[in-house]
Amino acid sequence: MVVAAWTFAVGCDKADQYIADWESNPAAVRINASVETITKTNPLGTVEEQSKFSVGDKISVIHTSANKLVNYVYDGSSWAPEGEDYLTWQIDATNIFRLQYPYIGHEGDFGEFFKDQSTLEKMCRSDLMKSEDIKYTKIPDDRRLRASLVRQRSLVTVVIAKFGDEFGSEDAKVTDLKLHLWDGGQGEEIISVTPYIRDAQGAAQQAGSAGLVGYSYTAIGRNDCKYRGNAFITMTVAGKTLTVPNPQDMVNGKHYTYKLVVGKESVKIGGVVVEEWASGGKIDGEFEADSDEYSEWDGQKVIGTYYFSGSGTSENPYLIESATDLAALAANVNGGEGYQGKCFRLETNIDLMGHEWTPIGNRRNYFNGDFDGNGKVITNLTISDVTGCAGLFGVSRGSIRNVVLKSASVSSLGNGTVALLVGDAGGSIESCKLEGKVSSQEYVAAGIAGSCSGLVISDCEINIDCSSGYLSGGIFGQMSGDYALTIKSCVVRGHISAKSCFGGIAGSLQGSNVLVSGCKSYATLSQVDKANAPVVGGIAGAVYSGCRFEDCDVYGDINIESENSANSPKVGGMIGHASQATISNLKFAGTMNVKSKKEENKIGAIIGVVEKSLNVSSDCTYRKSGTGTLPPVGTYPDGVDISRIKGI
Repeated sequence: MVVAAWTFAVGCDKADQYIADWESNPAAVRINASVETITKTNPLGTVEEQSKFSVGDKISVIHTSANKLVNYVYDGSSWAPEGEDYLTWQIDATNIFRLQYPYIGHEGDFGEFFKDQSTLEKMCRSDLMKSEDIKYTKIPDDRRLRASLVRQRSLVTVVIAKFGDEFGSEDAKVTDLKLHLWDGGQGEEIISVTPYIRDAQGAAQQAGSAGLVGYSYTAIGRNDCKYRGNAFITMTVAGKTLTVPNPQDMVNGKHYTYKLVVGKESVKIGGVVVEEWASGGKIDGEFEADSDEYSEWDGQKVIGTYYFSGSGTSENPYLIESATDLAALAANVNGGEGYQGKCFRLETNIDLMGHEWTPIGNRRNYFNGDFDGNGKVITNLTISDVTGCAGLFGVSRGSIRNVVLKSASVSSLGNGTVALLVGDAGGSIESCKLEGKVSSQEYVAAGIAGSCSGLVISDCEINIDCSSGYLSGGIFGQMSGDYALTIKSCVVRGHISAKSCFGGIAGSLQGSNVLVSGCKSYATLSQVDKANAPVVGGIAGAVYSGCRFEDCDVYGDINIESENSANSPKVGGMIGHASQATISNLKFAGTMNVKSKKEENKIGAIIGVVEKSLNVSSDCTYRKSGTGTLPPVGTYPDGVDISRIKGI
């Protein structure tokens, strides 16, 4: 669910005053509106583009108890009534309000659902957000009306990922592509929508343009799409009309991206990505793999020394040309060959077919080489029960880059340190994209690396379902010593949970040589067991000994409910517990819903608890509408200056 919050000041003057009176009347309506992660006039914009209203934006405020509606318009710096009228509080009466964006205008079409969404402007007209009824039995002292709006729509994108081998260069195209979307009961139930078309570079195309590889088709649809066997997508290919059914219903506030593999006789959905509509993810028209050909693994282990093509140099690396080659790399490393100074490059997509995988490297024998995933896809990685370090790699002290994992599943039923990519890592990890599920019943679970001994993680993206009976983190788990660690320019989406300690980027960090910089988290955080009082932060759960955090944003929701009567959870929008830390330019733009049976001041909009010291070297902000009455920091010692932490 995506939520925007608005704050209004409603005056007590006569409703028929002219606009000039409104401008000079301090008791009249004044509006402060924030949108943060809400899509508004550009449904396809990035988070940054969507976080500000545009000049000319209008919202409708409906005073239902007075049977009156007034539209307000934004001029670039402030809001004013669209006309001469404005709302007033009813004295000695219950005041009930409802809000809507876009506004209800004379055109009678904003907020409606349209068949023609072939331009960005036309698509915007089908967008819709509304609030529930907001009831005031008493007029607030500050005369402010506060409301949250919830999206009533979903966003659908179809990408032409690949044409089959039977196509020649001239006939590999799609025409007359339509999306058949539920109209919310406006008469036809399923209606045919003309979508907004972009080419592989993201440039808008005219309606009716022939679609090539990488072209995308986008439209706004309604929720709860029950297709009942109806067509979801229709298109014309090589003179034939082909139909694609939809495999799932749709939910408000989500963005569904369908990757199509087009043949002359049929069209298949090659993949579906579901993310928060306003997560800022860019659709670049590229498929998960550059082809749908995979080398499939039969699950057989490699016995004895195995030799690869190439010489292992950067100019002529060892080539991983099959699933068997990848299994052989694991066998060689686990057998004692660390490949110090040697280079590997993945040459093909690999399907591990759900067979039990033995990680590359272990506590006795590390991988010490350079592994370039080359953007190829490794799918269906499966590790069902380990007690040591596990992921695609178990233990690595080399460099890993350009690895793409899809549908990975890594779990430990005991005290394993597990991650999708590396259980325990040193060296560097960069430009990796991972999607999957990871869990540890008793110890540490993470997305990129469970633990480390001197590591740089950069430019990685992850969509993860991560859970642990102890500690978890979206990118990184827990420090195992006073090592250097840098996490920079990484993005996390998905869901993260644990019993004791967890964070959107990391679970627990320590040391002045730790830096988290330029990262974003859209992940939802929630606890595993209500009996615990966890330590939770949008960036990190617990940090010690002078860790540094700069230029990071959190857009995800934090939902914690502790029934522990002895201890209160430590929860912060950015950090749960900070022993000693330096923070700079952090922004929390999500929502915090925290309930604790034990009432202590250990919950804050930015940090839950500061134990010893905190240096705020530049302004850090949090969205008041998402944090309610929470203080910037729950508890902190005398002498700590938090004046540069500000609610907006």
